[in-house]
Amino acid sequence: MDVTNIDGGVRLTGIDAQQELSKLQEQDERKRDNEANEKNNNITPWEVGWEWLSGLGPRHRDFKDDDAFTKILKQHEHVEQTRAIIRAAILKGGRLEHNRNYSLAGLGGIGKYIQD
Repeated sequence: MDVTNIDGGVRLTGIDAQQELSKLQEQDERKRDNEANEKNNNITPWEVGWEWLSGLGPRHRDFKDDDAFTKILKQHEHVEQTRAIIRAAILKGGRLEHNRNYSLAGLGGIGKYIQD
């Protein structure tokens, strides 16, 4: 490690400085994510959308059963349709092999996001 002592402080140089900066950035991101996860119970889809669009929010969120966002998602038309497909397949003894992708990509996603 290349360390220089400057006025009682320590300055890392080269690769060590880059590694330390990377470590500090990861710690900051984890702290921001943890703070955000504590607030998940009341965040709205609009707030999550704004965080994503602006890049100002956390990079990761964990939602739980009682969070408002989870409750809204459980009632989403796509989720309810997927449940109905699974239920029908189980009752018929069929296989549960099906993709039900839902995308907000492209211009069509704008309308979906507003509707959702």
